[in-house]
Amino acid sequence: MSLIHPIVEEYRLGYARLAAFLNIDSSFTVIRRFDYLHLRLLLEKQAHLGELERRLIKCDDKEMVQLYASSCKQDGNVQRRRLIEEVQLKIHDYDNSVLKYRRILQLSDAKKQHLNSIKNWINRNRPIVRSESDWVLHLLSSDNFIALKASDSGETGLENLLDRVLKKWPRFFSKVVFSIERRENSFLLILTSCHRVR
Repeated sequence: MSLIHPIVEEYRLGYARLAAFLNIDSSFTVIRRFDYLHLRLLLEKQAHLGELERRLIKCDDKEMVQLYASSCKQDGNVQRRRLIEEVQLKIHDYDNSVLKYRRILQLSDAKKQHLNSIKNWINRNRPIVRSESDWVLHLLSSDNFIALKASDSGETGLENLLDRVLKKWPRFFSKVVFSIERRENSFLLILTSCHRVR
């Protein structure tokens, strides 16, 4: 099997073939953003930090030695020092998680036509077991999937033109389904089921 220009069917049916299919064109390199899970984890981290903040304020309010409250170097309150150390670790983790998720949100949404092509291929080929393919049901929710690579204008010019035409004159078309496949450095645009609506 050639690793330079691999043919999808040469890969073992399963995750190997699915990965090979997604690799045939950069437009297919899409993944779920998992917004719910990201936000759920961030909310828990936020709640934990909020609890640490309340405990630290309570510790400060109950301090009996003014010198301890007025000096970090001479603070003999072991409980407060431990709390601050825990806050430092937790807030560093929280900040990293927030910034990483922010970068993910800045990635472009995957295009619906690419998601539709992927979904159709998976439904036809069934490369993975049903219990592990629930994410396929979300494929047409483009706001839940992101494109890992920005579209190259040279490769998608015709595709973008078709998008504009369909948006401008939707009544002239009933359905346009297309996918891009790469075979030996050549791209094949498959345009099917295109006819004028009377």
